[in-house]
Amino acid sequence: MPPSSKKSDNALLEDPLLQVLPELDDDCPGFVFRYFSPGPHGLRRETKPTKISLEAENKILTRVATVLADRPDILQRLCCLENGVEVRLHQGHGFRDEELEVYFFGRTTVHGDDAILEFAADEVLHGGKGDHSDVMDVIVHELMHLIDYLDDDDGILPNWNTKQRHAFETARMSEWVKLKTDQATPMVAYALTNDVEFLAVLAEVYWVKPKALKQANPTLFTLMDGFFHP
Repeated sequence: MPPSSKKSDNALLEDPLLQVLPELDDDCPGFVFRYFSPGPHGLRRETKPTKISLEAENKILTRVATVLADRPDILQRLCCLENGVEVRLHQGHGFRDEELEVYFFGRTTVHGDDAILEFAADEVLHGGKGDHSDVMDVIVHELMHLIDYLDDDDGILPNWNTKQRHAFETARMSEWVKLKTDQATPMVAYALTNDVEFLAVLAEVYWVKPKALKQANPTLFTLMDGFFHP
């Protein structure tokens, strides 16, 4: 099957991932999309996709292809996970999780061989605006979590050597200090949550505000640039 496996006929998609991986083993599941709407009490129920969800699906695949255009090796590892990458698109508003807590913009979960990306379709299409300015690019943010899981979800990118890890940790500390002391930085406060979230926010900044990142912290820019464009 192609890198993106769809449970619906989606005329919007020309499979952008194939531009990065024109030849992929048929045994690799790729990205598999499922669609959910809020049911009773806001709990999700699986439904057919809406036009908005199909547009969001197309945007997700296109963004993944753009971010990993120079890293077909990483994209192949994701597509060839045991069960592929399941992408759950949440259509509409009023969702609550099993603990009845309102959510969300995006979420990444890995359990054994199951890798799941979850997105609010509206956030995918219109994110980075409004009251939640900390969310710059939810697709990049959640994709980075998934990439981080490829070796160990420790907030360090796969295959970084000891020198790169040390440089990253030193530069990360510099940004933590800026955030905690209200100094100028393109990073946002959510990056202080933990090491894993720092890396995800850093990826957003690299792809959304690269010039600002390069000016604020050349080391972090160079490390991210070297990873995505080796």
